[in-house]
Amino acid sequence: MKPAEPMHYSGVVVLARPGALDGCAAEIDSIDGVDVRLRDESRGRLIAVLESRDAQGQEDLLERIRRAESVMGAALVYHYVDPGAGEAPDGEPDGGSR
Repeated sequence: MKPAEPMHYSGVVVLARPGALDGCAAEIDSIDGVDVRLRDESRGRLIAVLESRDAQGQEDLLERIRRAESVMGAALVYHYVDPGAGEAPDGEPDGGSR
C-alpha cells in the first residue's frame, strides 16, 4: 500500500457584481474543484471551498474565479494541506487494502 498524496483546501470569499449573485454562484460552482458553500445575499458575497492536489492547482482555481465575468473580486482567506487525504498513486484510497 502506498501512502496517500496530499490534498490542498482553501476558503475563498467572492464578491459578486451587483445583481449577479445567482449567476456568480452558478458560474463558480461549475468549476471543477470549487464548491460554493455559503451565500450572503445582503452583501453579495459567496464563500467557496477550493480543492486540489497542489498549491499550483489552488492558484489556478483562484485565478479562474477572479476572471469570471460575474466576479468583482475574490480573496483567499484560508489554506490547509492534508498530507494524506488524497488517493494513493496506485488508485487505492489511503488505508485501503487488497
